[in-house]
Amino acid sequence: RLANGLNTVTSTQDRAIDIGRSSTLSLRFFDVTGRIDISTGSHAEISRRLNVEPAGFTSVAAVITGDIRVRSGAQVEFPSPFLARNGSVRQGSVTVNGVLRCFGNQGHVTFDTRFGQTIQDVFPSEADRLDSQCNDFNGIPVLPPPFKTVFVTLTSSTANLGGLAGADAICQARADAAGLGGTYLAWLSAGADDDFTSNPAARFTRATIPYKRTDAVVVADDFDDLVDCGNPNCLQVPIDRDETGAPLPPSAVHVWTNTTSGGERISNTHCQNWTSESTSLSGNAGHANRIDQQWTLSHTHFCSEAHSLYCFQQ
Repeated sequence: RLANGLNTVTSTQDRAIDIGRSSTLSLRFFDVTGRIDISTGSHAEISRRLNVEPAGFTSVAAVITGDIRVRSGAQVEFPSPFLARNGSVRQGSVTVNGVLRCFGNQGHVTFDTRFGQTIQDVFPSEADRLDSQCNDFNGIPVLPPPFKTVFVTLTSSTANLGGLAGADAICQARADAAGLGGTYLAWLSAGADDDFTSNPAARFTRATIPYKRTDAVVVADDFDDLVDCGNPNCLQVPIDRDETGAPLPPSAVHVWTNTTSGGERISNTHCQNWTSESTSLSGNAGHANRIDQQWTLSHTHFCSEAHSLYCFQQ
């Protein structure tokens, strides 16, 4: 752990680097094996060290193997230029085999592109490069994911879900338990005939990027594609993977919905707005193994039965 004040690391580190609160770190290193943890109130500059030889500048590859974790309110310049011995401003490249993670959506990241290195150069793994929730990246959100995740819950419940809010909470809890990240809402509709807001078409953020299952297979190209049901298929693949990426067992393919393929409410067949588990009431449900309109509307089931939910990242 580095103490408060200015610290410079220039040698190979085979352990984690923990930057203490209100510290400033200048990393001019060769290699780091282990995470770099940047605490609240700290400021880190990350770049590759360049050695001056008689023949000129000689590059020494710097590789960070481990996550760079930016705590709430911390700042990191990544990669950062520095002043070389001959007075010129230089910046060496950095390769990170790990994920840039910001906690609480409050980390601030600056990526200097003046010296030709792109974010793809720094993070050669696309999965690592795109798994970030930092607050800003040169003033804009950092590395927005190129897709939204959708899954069907492994756990099932009677139709007494606690309303739409309760169903959303179930989706969020399952996503959090699986470490998916992001905000999730249930593909579910409720309300009366004159309620045009209690459905996915009104509640969802209309993504302009693909929806992917948890096994990274594309379900739909964007929200418009999701709700535009062609003939005969609506989805590219069935939403039959749970939050962990595993396929659903045959006994768990029914999903509470009461929602058309266009994302709108079907009817009042919603178990009293998803608050009842009565054996005398019914709710509309879809089938997780289907890609036609039956993915979201296939049968009605008694509210006392236990079924899954479709969960969409917003």
